[in-house]
Amino acid sequence: MDEARSVLRAGADELYLGAMFDDWARDFGEDAWLTRRQGRTAHVRSREVLRAIVAETKAAGRDVFLACNARYTVAVLDRVHDLLADFEAMGGDGAILTEPVLMARLRRDGSRLIPVVSSLANVTNSASARFFAALGARRIVLPGHLSFAGASAFTGALVDLEFEWLAVYRPCAFVDGLCGFHHALRLPSDIAAEYDHDSNGDTFALLPSYAGHGCQLLGSSGRAPSPAKQPLPNKDHLRQIRITHLKIAGRGEEIAATMEAIKALRQAYGD
Repeated sequence: MDEARSVLRAGADELYLGAMFDDWARDFGEDAWLTRRQGRTAHVRSREVLRAIVAETKAAGRDVFLACNARYTVAVLDRVHDLLADFEAMGGDGAILTEPVLMARLRRDGSRLIPVVSSLANVTNSASARFFAALGARRIVLPGHLSFAGASAFTGALVDLEFEWLAVYRPCAFVDGLCGFHHALRLPSDIAAEYDHDSNGDTFALLPSYAGHGCQLLGSSGRAPSPAKQPLPNKDHLRQIRITHLKIAGRGEEIAATMEAIKALRQAYGD
């Protein structure tokens, strides 16, 4: 709750979050991801807190999105669908999704949640973008490995879609949406991992039990966020290639770093 208040105060236009409650962990296990987030420490852990965050975000005149962007088995799809319905009833604005079947269900239900395609769906061309648009998607988060040139090759012509750019995030050697490593190998997952940094700024885990995380074994993730992953173009160029939102991936970061990133992007781009 405190983190939500802090980023709203810093000037964020939207919040996105994950939720993983006790009943999910009890029924499916703590390693059954509800989102692509590392363990329960990266999630809102109760419906009461989720409801309070939604209420406070809406009172501030901002929007809030729930990430349900893992790949799901048939056994859990109904529960994810129910969570989205609960979030909508709380007043949530949209959902960040990877599974086409969930988008189809929301469309069938006449849901008012705005469907946003996660970067983990790995949309890198106009054909895949149109596929998700046909399911009702309104916005697509472009994957982290995609360059501006790669985005410009197809986004500008898709006038019915908006695109979101990962402006501040932890870099990784793997391709969004094609990474098979499991990020929740610590048990129990509500114990936070401990890290240290080498002279190059790479992060490595101090806990031997966390050594199964492939990203950490390669020493390729965990760099502190920078103002942008590459130089951002001016606003006119962003509009030309239909990038309407800039995303800060603040999961696992100190809240002060996320607030500084929000302020830096505000200073660079205004409202």
